[in-house]
Amino acid sequence: MARADWTYEVAPAGAPASGLEEYRVETTSGTHVGKVTVLLSRRDELLVAVERGTPPATHDVRVFPWRDVAAVDHAALRVRLNVSDEGIEQSLELDPDKGIEGEGADASRITELPRELRPSSSPAAPGPVDRPSTALALGLGLLGLFSLLVLAIAAITVEFDWEFVLFVVPLSLLVGAAVVAYRLFRDPYDSV
Repeated sequence: MARADWTYEVAPAGAPASGLEEYRVETTSGTHVGKVTVLLSRRDELLVAVERGTPPATHDVRVFPWRDVAAVDHAALRVRLNVSDEGIEQSLELDPDKGIEGEGADASRITELPRELRPSSSPAAPGPVDRPSTALALGLGLLGLFSLLVLAIAAITVEFDWEFVLFVVPLSLLVGAAVVAYRLFRDPYDSV
């Protein structure tokens, strides 16, 4: 693994994402690598900087030339690299101390995508959309809590013998809500 010896421009603190920034990055096998932090231009070469790990505990920023990008899916906010899982470890690492806010860096930040990379602006073009998984997780969770409350009230007011088996219903609803919420957190742009 080599580390870049040149400086690069980063987004100013609190600046909104632009271009491909914050897009999810995957390898050829579909393994989640990280997210695009910045699109850079250095010596007329387009570069994609990808942040891996969970900051601040563990993270690094790897950079890939644009020729390593296999596809950009604007609808799913996803960039697929034409790099294997092992190739990620062999890629060039950016030195976090060489990131510069503003101008003056060797590699400048691209805030507007080149024409060929822009998503279609036609009304029929797909784009990021809300998915029903958020509502499903919330609905299952609320239904589970409500049924748990009803059963708890019934258990207090009525003599329960075998009826305690009914607590499986709210438990399964709550487990279903947790599974949907986990999948939503793990893959925020994939459908359930």
